[in-house]
Amino acid sequence: MNHIRLYFLAFMLSFGLCSYAAEKPVTKGKDYLDQGYDLYNRGQYHEAMTVFIKGMETAEEEGDRRTLACCAGYISNIYSKLGDLARCYFYLNKGYAMAVEDNDSVMQGNFLSNMVAVMCKMGNAKQAREAFDKLAEMPSTDSLERHYYLTYNSARIAKAEGNQQDALRLHRQALDFAKDKHLATCYQLFQLNEIAQLLVETGSYEEALTCSQLCLDKARELGDTEMKGRAYQLLAEVSKLQGDSVRSDMWHTQYLALTDSLFSMEQFYKASGELMDYENRQTNRHISQLNTRITEQWVTIMCISGVVVALALLAIFLIRANRRLHKAHQLLVSKNKEIMESEQRSRLLRQQTIQQSDLQKRVTDALDDMDVLSNPNLSLNLLAESVGSNTKYVSQIVNDTYGKTFKTLLNERRIQEACRRLTDTEHYGHLTIQAVYESVGYTNAVSFIRAFKKINGMTPSEYQRAAQQMEPAKKADSIE
Repeated sequence: MNHIRLYFLAFMLSFGLCSYAAEKPVTKGKDYLDQGYDLYNRGQYHEAMTVFIKGMETAEEEGDRRTLACCAGYISNIYSKLGDLARCYFYLNKGYAMAVEDNDSVMQGNFLSNMVAVMCKMGNAKQAREAFDKLAEMPSTDSLERHYYLTYNSARIAKAEGNQQDALRLHRQALDFAKDKHLATCYQLFQLNEIAQLLVETGSYEEALTCSQLCLDKARELGDTEMKGRAYQLLAEVSKLQGDSVRSDMWHTQYLALTDSLFSMEQFYKASGELMDYENRQTNRHISQLNTRITEQWVTIMCISGVVVALALLAIFLIRANRRLHKAHQLLVSKNKEIMESEQRSRLLRQQTIQQSDLQKRVTDALDDMDVLSNPNLSLNLLAESVGSNTKYVSQIVNDTYGKTFKTLLNERRIQEACRRLTDTEHYGHLTIQAVYESVGYTNAVSFIRAFKKINGMTPSEYQRAAQQMEPAKKADSIE
């Protein structure tokens, strides 16, 4: 009794395939899947495997992952029939991984349910229960089939854990549920087969014989050749245990004849070889893709390294340029102070010059007076009125005396005074930049910053910082 039937995979996967066909257009990989499904249902397993292999390869080329997963599921089922549980579990796990990646809950449920059965068959009750817990936690509609298979798998796990009486009770519970809910006859057939095996193991031979005969009758009714073979095997074993060697040989002969018609090992080896070839091609393709990816990553790393080096060089250049700019700012501050001192001396000199005309003196005095310059409304007209002349004469005096227009001179004088106040922390340190520019005659920050930057090449804040950074050096010089 070394076979646990995974027959429900056919039902579960065929249900998934029906919904899949309604959702997506038919592809060549799907055509192969349908052909393999027909062969599988007719018991032509080696032919079905060959077609499923073609379906897997075509579905992979088409990017049809659900068809690829379904083909893997059917191949695992065929390996289960052959008793190759390691290969069966490999393809179940392969299909389950794809279903998880694609977030396909229906396919996940199908594969988990089959993984429970295979783990139980391999005697690994712990992993079977882990798969069962995942299955039970999955969101699903409360369907009759789901309830049936949860009970069925609970029975399998109980048997794998050595709790034969619990397993027998749960299998009978699943059988009664299938009868009461009028599920398809195949659902009863699965449980009769499981119950008969357990009855043999517990020594209830008469009941096992009755159950096995009922299993055979239902298998014949459904035309299920494989389940008919399982019934023959059970009847042969029970007859032998009861001492009826004649009937045991008869049932065993029928089992062998049926098995030979179902399984051609030579053809299965050929199909398995084709599957290995496909896996080798897939592995080689994966290795090639990895090599390509590694090459691309190296190229990317080299490009990034080049960019990093370029950025590092750029950063060094910017740091040096910033230092030079900082020194230039400090030099400009020094020059501005020298200019302001020179202007002060020129003002005093003009005041002492007797050659100035009376009008020229009034104009220069007015332009030396910060109270006049700080008037935000000061204009050439207003200046002319204040000195008792007209704009033409005043403009001419400004041009002749200073060599520049009134507007240019006004901005320069105001900005020079602003520079002085920005750096004179003793008398003006309590003033904000806004208070400073308003005190020299500007009414808005935009005009002030534009004029300041045009004359000094930097903003007021930069100028103020440059001046502040010069103070420690001056103090150190004075101490020395």
